[in-house]
Amino acid sequence: MKNQSIKEIIESKISDIENPIFALIVIASIGLSIRLYYFPHDIPITLDGLKYFWYANDLVLGHVLTTYEVANNGWPTFLSIFFSIFHFNNFMDYMTLQRIISILISVLTIIPIYLSHT
Repeated sequence: MKNQSIKEIIESKISDIENPIFALIVIASIGLSIRLYYFPHDIPITLDGLKYFWYANDLVLGHVLTTYEVANNGWPTFLSIFFSIFHFNNFMDYMTLQRIISILISVLTIIPIYLSHT
């Protein structure tokens, strides 16, 4: 047992689990817990994330979007759907929503990864 690496021990424990869906739920829950524990609640988004935030915000408000230089407009367009559903009083709440959506998407990537390896 001492000669086994941590990776081998974890792989043997995971292979002992009969239901892979249960294992995925456990792994996703642990990942979500860690991400939410280190979640920066009161720090504003900076750099590219800020550009995407304002792009999504202006999409919801209906402004002409000719002054933005973003590499891809898919993420802010996706965010604008949620920004139009939820109505908050300040921009920090929208930034928190943006972070929560990105955390949920990062946790949900466990599904296509699992399906690609089966």
